[in-house]
Amino acid sequence: MTALVSRDTKLEVRDVRDGIKPERNVIYITPPKADVLYEKGRLRLVDPSTEVASPKPSVDRFLTSLAQEHGDKAMGIILSGTGSDGAYGIQAIREHGGITIVQDVESAKYDGMPQSAVQTGCVDLVLSPPEIGSHLTKILNAARDFKEFRSTNLPDTPTSDLLQILLAHTRVDFRDYKQTTIGRRIRRRMVALNIESEEEYTEFCRHNPSAVDALFKDLLISVTRFFRDKEAFDQLKAILPKLVERQGSTQLRVWVAGCATGEEVYSIAMALCEALECIPAEFKSKVQIFATDIDNAALRVARQGQYNLSALNDIPKALADKYLVRSADSVRVIEPLRSAILFSNHNVCQDPPFQRVDLLCCRNLLIYFGHALQRKVLGRFHYAMRPDALLFLGTAESVAGSDELFVQHREAAHVFEKRNIRSAGAANFSMPNMAPMRANRAATIVDHGPSTDRQLLQALAQSLGDNSILVTDEYSIAQVFGDVSAYISVNNASNLRMHVDLLRSPLREEARSLVAIALKSGKRRSGVRHLLADGNSDRLRLDVYPMIASEISEKAALIVFTPLEAEEPLTLSNTQEANGATARDERISILENEVATTREALQQTIEELETSNEELQSLNEELQSTNEELQATNEELETSNEELQSTNEELITVNEELQVTTTELTERSAELESVLSSAPLVIMVTDTALQVTQATLEAVEMFGLSSPASGPHISQCVLPDGFPALSHLCSETMQRGEKTVRDFVSNGAQVTLICSPSFNTNGKVSGVTLVVSTFPGLADEMDTLLKTEGIYVMQRSKQGEILRVSNAFAKFLHARPGALIGKKLAEFIDEAETDEISADDRAFLSSGMAHATELRRMQSHDGQEIKWLAKQKYPLWNDKLEDQTIYTVATDVTEVVRARNAAEAATSQIELLQDVAGIGYWSIDVLEGTVGWSREVHRIHRTDPETFVPTLEMGLSFYHPDDVDEVTSIVEKALENGEAFEFRKRIIAADKTVVEIESNGMAIQDPEGHTVRIVGVFREI
Repeated sequence: MTALVSRDTKLEVRDVRDGIKPERNVIYITPPKADVLYEKGRLRLVDPSTEVASPKPSVDRFLTSLAQEHGDKAMGIILSGTGSDGAYGIQAIREHGGITIVQDVESAKYDGMPQSAVQTGCVDLVLSPPEIGSHLTKILNAARDFKEFRSTNLPDTPTSDLLQILLAHTRVDFRDYKQTTIGRRIRRRMVALNIESEEEYTEFCRHNPSAVDALFKDLLISVTRFFRDKEAFDQLKAILPKLVERQGSTQLRVWVAGCATGEEVYSIAMALCEALECIPAEFKSKVQIFATDIDNAALRVARQGQYNLSALNDIPKALADKYLVRSADSVRVIEPLRSAILFSNHNVCQDPPFQRVDLLCCRNLLIYFGHALQRKVLGRFHYAMRPDALLFLGTAESVAGSDELFVQHREAAHVFEKRNIRSAGAANFSMPNMAPMRANRAATIVDHGPSTDRQLLQALAQSLGDNSILVTDEYSIAQVFGDVSAYISVNNASNLRMHVDLLRSPLREEARSLVAIALKSGKRRSGVRHLLADGNSDRLRLDVYPMIASEISEKAALIVFTPLEAEEPLTLSNTQEANGATARDERISILENEVATTREALQQTIEELETSNEELQSLNEELQSTNEELQATNEELETSNEELQSTNEELITVNEELQVTTTELTERSAELESVLSSAPLVIMVTDTALQVTQATLEAVEMFGLSSPASGPHISQCVLPDGFPALSHLCSETMQRGEKTVRDFVSNGAQVTLICSPSFNTNGKVSGVTLVVSTFPGLADEMDTLLKTEGIYVMQRSKQGEILRVSNAFAKFLHARPGALIGKKLAEFIDEAETDEISADDRAFLSSGMAHATELRRMQSHDGQEIKWLAKQKYPLWNDKLEDQTIYTVATDVTEVVRARNAAEAATSQIELLQDVAGIGYWSIDVLEGTVGWSREVHRIHRTDPETFVPTLEMGLSFYHPDDVDEVTSIVEKALENGEAFEFRKRIIAADKTVVEIESNGMAIQDPEGHTVRIVGVFREI
């Protein structure tokens, strides 16, 4: 490989060695049986993958390591090659921000690798190799702006971006489809989503894979029916018996491309079964049908073979009775027919075609393709078909542009036969990912040479003459036998195509007329003698042999260049002969002059005829162009018809759904009207323009609305005293997209106003809803509450300004309530305590909590009075300040705190006394079923107070076996009768020591005389 590459470049070419550091202007070749990785600035050789199907060496592994090493400084270029190697590596480079370039498929000898890379959707540029080389420096300096280089390859438009997204998501390339159809379907989706610009829709699809799936499904117009276009099917049925007879006992292979939901496939199957005159059970052994489409949902329907009863309208009754099984609401194709059909997901534009097909049906699919894609697909069909196969197209489709591949059948307008004699200029089909491999395999393994038929044709031509050419009825040169270069004339005015126009004059003109006469008469025709060149005595004659194959509608002619012997020069023996020769020469001269004159006249006539032919040719081209335009228009109309049919079916479904929805909406509207008229709530709904669209009767009355249905602006509402400006509040709510709550006093009532945004299905704000809750008399009740002794209420701002205060709080602060309003709390309490309260307030408001509880010690500013307050804090919005405030409600628990402190002190004194005297105490809570021991009791029992939790049963279990029954009886009597007791007994402590103890106890009873608690003392003797 190194030697081969060196021949075509001036750069140095080296084999990769493990660990070498790459140098500039050097081409490195990967050695066999090794993969190359780029690690830490060096090339590393590693063992290739052990997977059987993985390429060796792997481009993916190298590009992935390059992307990981250099990130956005990496560049990957994929050139001609078979398979899909490099596609994953291109993705890795793109993910790391690098530049990715791929050779365009048209210039690639093997398009497998370029096409696989493009289908990833991660390619920046698709260029030809000369363009890559000439623009490489500019591309590297383009700061990832590749618009200049895409101008002729990848148009930078929203539609192209959208098609690229579709390609990456679905692996289906729609760029060569008719853009008018694509545009209509895109606009249809935009209308459905209420999106106005293609840029916005492209961005929406970029972030919503479900939207891409919906567009993909919309582009697949799966509209078909049984025996569509009855006249075309009747013509096909008339031809099928001949096809079946020609096939003999060999299994018939049929391919239905673009089968949609399968009706057309089953139509073909029924027609074939009738042509074979076989029972359905034998059909599978005689016919194999391949039905393909890229719509998986349609294929699932096709595999089931079950359709609505309306399908019977399109199927002849005799066929329906024979091949369909009816049920209550549907019909289903019989199993023998379904088992002969293989349904598969297959893209005729990208996937390898089936082979050795006898009948290929592709109806109303080509009308969606552009001209280039139509030619490409027809080339694939030609490759897939047997020599005598048939092609069945739709009524709006033809093989225009691929006439060298197919010829129309004599008996059917929409059935075409495969041409087996093609002009040398016809493009050969190259199958991606497969054809290059097959060509290479054929070249390296074995060359079978020309077929037997071609060898016989060549032998026949050579038997008629050493040099000849085979031309079609359109004067295109299909094959050359021998050396005809002496009869060819090429200059700057020549049309460089394989045509009889390349012959020298007058051979060119004579060849045209002889071919036309020979094909018309069906007999051999010969021309006149011609002098090959001036000064050369060699002469030749054109002999034309017609070759007409009526069965395959092919006509050709073999033009043989027959050399003639030169005439002997005239010899003079005497004077008389010389005189006679002079007269003869004069006569010959006269005849030659006449012939020359006649030739000139004939030449003039020929030139005039050629001029007329050129004019007719020009007119014919114009007519052909007009025909192509009409054909395109017809295809567009057919496409539009199918789209309208699909849309009509969808509209019928949508209409039914709308009728149901309308009924439900009418019922809901009536319910809503009833709710609005009877609900005792103030509710008002506006749109984004703040026009009132709905309002309850309570809202109409409160805000003075005469007719909410007419849509008054919210600023026209008559606001009661104390209400904030509604327009400002609603605008703020729509801008923030969050609910806003306002609490205030209006006409002596406490009012809560909630303003909530409403959203449409796209998540955009569509208006606001206002709900007003009024609490009559609540403000008066609040004033009464503020005057009540013992309740401490205060509302203050973040800065500590007192906004509202109760009499009890004012009394504690040694001031009148009115004198405190507007003052800072810091003026009336200790400074350190003020700072602590302010910090707690700020933390509470920032936390977003709904309320908080705390116990706080407060001391007046003069230090004379100290109170303990149990507080509840709430955040409350203040319209005047336009900020959150703190609302505090507290009770005086000073006495409770003092009593608790005294009780804790007394308890500590008792515990100290018990420790000194060595006496413990215990208690039994009858209602709760719990037992309590003091530290001294735990010490006597040798148990740990931290871990041991006593119970009545456990306490009794410590007593000596001889004493336990008596102690149990004493405790039970105390529980039943409330008797006091005293005893001395023995216990076995936790450490197994026997301890003698003394215990006294008494029962505590409720007013009804029931024992609720037993308490006692316990000491060690």
